[in-house]
Amino acid sequence: YQGQRLWADAARVWEEVLARRPHLTQVGLDLAFCRQEQGDFKGSEAAARDVLARDPDDANALNYLGYQLAEENRELDEAYGLLRRALALEPDNGAFVDSMGWVLYRMGRLEEARRELERAVQLANGDATVREHLGDVYRDLKMPEQARDQYQKSLAKDESNQSRLRGKLQSLR
Repeated sequence: YQGQRLWADAARVWEEVLARRPHLTQVGLDLAFCRQEQGDFKGSEAAARDVLARDPDDANALNYLGYQLAEENRELDEAYGLLRRALALEPDNGAFVDSMGWVLYRMGRLEEARRELERAVQLANGDATVREHLGDVYRDLKMPEQARDQYQKSLAKDESNQSRLRGKLQSLR
């Protein structure tokens, strides 16, 4: 179901699996993801928090929840703490470094965000989302040429965000 983007059906299956095997943390994160894709952010957060209640040092759950909070631009101090813990466990994980850069951006700490996101681009092999995040930081630092370059590279790598990225490119003109 999840592979077919049938989020509600997949969530129901993950809930059944978790009822029988609550120790399967990846299943909890799959449930969180399915709920997020349905627009159920509270349910997604609850599933991620359930994983952390069972395993407070699950780096993926720490990153998932930290990034979700940063993406929603709320509880930024908590998100920062969660991401610091995730990075203490996996300091060279490009997705985790990206999440830290994103929360720093949301906190208005642009120079720190820039450093983290430049590193994340390298660690994550130029991931499209990481490049878009870095472009946002460059844009807000009044570095339009660098922002344009990151947006174009993001677009070349993944066209699924084409309309949003084209809008950002237009705003730089």
